Amino acid sequence: MIEKKSIIHALIEFVDGSTTAHFAGVDMKLPIAFALLGEVNDPILPPADLLGIGALEFRPIEATRYPIWSLKEDILTHPHRGAVLNAANEVAIQAFERGECTFFGMSEMVLDAYRRFEDVHPASIEEIMAIDGEVRRYVERQ
Repeated sequence: MIEKKSIIHALIEFVDGSTTAHFAGVDMKLPIAFALLGEVNDPILPPADLLGIGALEFRPIEATRYPIWSLKEDILTHPHRGAVLNAANEVAIQAFERGECTFFGMSEMVLDAYRRFEDVHPASIEEIMAIDGEVRRYVERQ
């Protein structure tokens, strides 16, 4: 599902039927820190302003409208490709913000890079950083 304000980074459904949400600002620093470190004990983002958030809206993901959704199963099977996905996504967002591509053009850029770098297998932070740089340069040239 899509949460339209992009402030819920994870939902956890429990056996008892309850669900817990992980709220954070519209910034990937915290999820990336958790992914890399496993545990975060230092402030990374300001606390979420729950009163300022207002109403939340959830919608089902329409695969035809959001073609990047097609990567879901592959990224779950090959989590090491997350470095590619993240780097391509960040460059695509910057291109969109500069008016250099359409909203849906961002998906095309990310999908192209994801396919181009499907054989990466980083084994260290240094290799992740090298792949990140290579993917960013590739997407910027497209």
